[in-house]
Amino acid sequence: MPRGPRHIIANVPVHIIHRGNNRQTIFHNAKDHAVYHKWLGEALAESKCTLHAFCLMPNHTHLLITPPSKHALAKCMKKLSQIYAMYYNREYHRCGVFWESRYKHKIIEDEQYLMTCYRYIELNPVRAGMVSNPSHYRWSSHRFNAHNQSHPFVKPHPIFRDIDTDLDERALWYRQTFGDFIGPNELEYIEIF
Repeated sequence: MPRGPRHIIANVPVHIIHRGNNRQTIFHNAKDHAVYHKWLGEALAESKCTLHAFCLMPNHTHLLITPPSKHALAKCMKKLSQIYAMYYNREYHRCGVFWESRYKHKIIEDEQYLMTCYRYIELNPVRAGMVSNPSHYRWSSHRFNAHNQSHPFVKPHPIFRDIDTDLDERALWYRQTFGDFIGPNELEYIEIF
């Protein structure tokens, strides 16, 4: 039976999660992360999608993306998924299904959920016990969003950008409101995957 079409709205952000098959490790080392990161940038550029937040965990990825059209996200994710699976299979001499399924997604239609999603994505390594502070995890957007470190393709969502036009003040606000955890009500609200 064919898969149904995804419900995507142009210029509305989407939270995406993509897992390795059977939750297998998809990033073994810095090279794997760097390859995925590079191709993520290329897929975003080709599809004209905008990335606001990301976290590359050992067995899955989180992306917060705004597509410019209803087909742009599919184009971005198809390219990224295929090219990384090909790299991984070649690099680790394997074959077979790489991704658990098509990526899962949730449209973000309100400001509170958007800001919670930023935190949820960037706190993933803390919740997993990999680091004590999200700034210590190299493969996420936290340093860009919370500390104004430059990033080649992460751009603040307009709601986040409009918090303050002064980049340092906005980063300070983000750090002060970020918190060290996501509360149970927030988790219930955001964990649809």
